[in-house]
Amino acid sequence: LLVPCLLHTAAAVVLFTVSVVTFDERHLGILPSFVVAAICVIPQTPLLLRLFGPPCVSKSSYPFRMLPLVGFMPLMGSVAVMSVYIPLRQLGGVWIGLLMPLSFSCYELFGSFLVTRRFIEKFLTQMDVRQAYASTNQGIVVSIAICNLHAMAEGARLTLLYVDNQQNHDMVGILVPIVSGVLWNVLTRIGCLDRFLHCVSRGRWKPNNCSKLLRESGFCMGYPRFGAMWALILVRLCIGTPFSWDSPELLLMVLVFLSEVVEDLISWVLWRLKINVTPAMQWATDQEVEVKVQRRQSRRLSQGSLLPVTPQVTPQVTSRTSDEDRWKVRAAHDFKFGPTDFGELPFWAHFMPAATAQFHTIFSMIVASNGLVFLLDLCDPRETGQIGLIWWPIGHDLCH
Repeated sequence: LLVPCLLHTAAAVVLFTVSVVTFDERHLGILPSFVVAAICVIPQTPLLLRLFGPPCVSKSSYPFRMLPLVGFMPLMGSVAVMSVYIPLRQLGGVWIGLLMPLSFSCYELFGSFLVTRRFIEKFLTQMDVRQAYASTNQGIVVSIAICNLHAMAEGARLTLLYVDNQQNHDMVGILVPIVSGVLWNVLTRIGCLDRFLHCVSRGRWKPNNCSKLLRESGFCMGYPRFGAMWALILVRLCIGTPFSWDSPELLLMVLVFLSEVVEDLISWVLWRLKINVTPAMQWATDQEVEVKVQRRQSRRLSQGSLLPVTPQVTPQVTSRTSDEDRWKVRAAHDFKFGPTDFGELPFWAHFMPAATAQFHTIFSMIVASNGLVFLLDLCDPRETGQIGLIWWPIGHDLCH
């Protein structure tokens, strides 16, 4: 608990300092501020981990292989979905909004698959790494990454609705993805998507603990994006911009917030009624473990047969290898399918997904509002009368 608190505190102090410090009577723009803050914060992370983190953290490649999938991959994945959806919306019209829930579900499922696979390969089936982190709960890393995927998806969904509202001013174009998103998410939470994938793949797709957590994260990770909206509205009030109940941004936020509440309420009622069509999770029997172990050994032998010289393997080594393969198969299968689930995520672990989603939402909205000039600090606030660090929404004539 000490290390994440120290990391968050150090990042907040550095970011606040960079934001308030002026250079030649000017503030840095948003993008330069975060670049400078990142340069200052990144060296602090290994130092704090070395001083207060678990032993041997600097000798293992596990944290450096896992960290990009926790923060960077969800960010870039959501940006990729937005980059594809916006031109499709312009070409296909209003009804392309029906594809928005599907696109984000694919992004979340694929992201959770990558996170789970990397965690199993680099931590769960590596005995030396597990011993180095024996005093910590590394499963929280997977939970944070999955929650981050959903929080980023919800923030990107709000940004796409905001862009659509700015470009088209069409209420139908807003309601189509909102209504379809509510229906899609409700059906996903009761297991319809898992059931569909299970049937289409003829049983190869099986719901697991990660997909279960992804469904349950919808109850809390859909709300951080609204904190970003309120922060932007409060900043406008602080710099003297009048508040208007007729603003399209406020109407959009109210509609999206109501849809989130309705979605959670319907999902909660269905949960209370015990309506769940998800295929039952089944953990592996000893016979199934043996089958998977034989497959692993067969693949290893087929790869070894391609070598120019095949070394002789003693029966003792073969037995030890079989036991190791058997342990790895069992550990990976129990992590994904049970018999116990992930449990509850600690309160402090909610901060990273919430903060990342809020930053990404603000950043995307400013860029979508033709605000990249202010982000790069290319406008002189003495000419525009506004400061690019906090101004929102950004008009079309930025530097005049």
